[in-house]
Amino acid sequence: MTPVGGSRYAVQDDPPVPYDGEVDVWSGSGVTGLAGVGVAVGLVLLARGFGGYRTLIRVADTSTSPIASIAAGEVRVSGVIEPAELTLVSLLQSVSCVYYRSVVGAGEGSAPA
Repeated sequence: MTPVGGSRYAVQDDPPVPYDGEVDVWSGSGVTGLAGVGVAVGLVLLARGFGGYRTLIRVADTSTSPIASIAAGEVRVSGVIEPAELTLVSLLQSVSCVYYRSVVGAGEGSAPA
């Protein structure tokens, strides 16, 4: 190659830039993988939140009615429970109540029934 002035010199290629190679996204510090996990968890939580919101709207749209004028279908009942003849005593907390339910299951390390 001859420059405009007529003198000759050797043409050299530019030296490679230290970071001039391909970038492997999946190796290195793992920031990209961590960001991907964060996005996935965020989407799962978003879907779960929308499910809870749908349930909230369904319950909020249900009208409240007293037990005397209850309608057929899904209703929300309001009122005060009064025992008819006697009250029960709950087995676990030993307090008086009108209803209780206890469920006993096999715990970890116990023999199968």
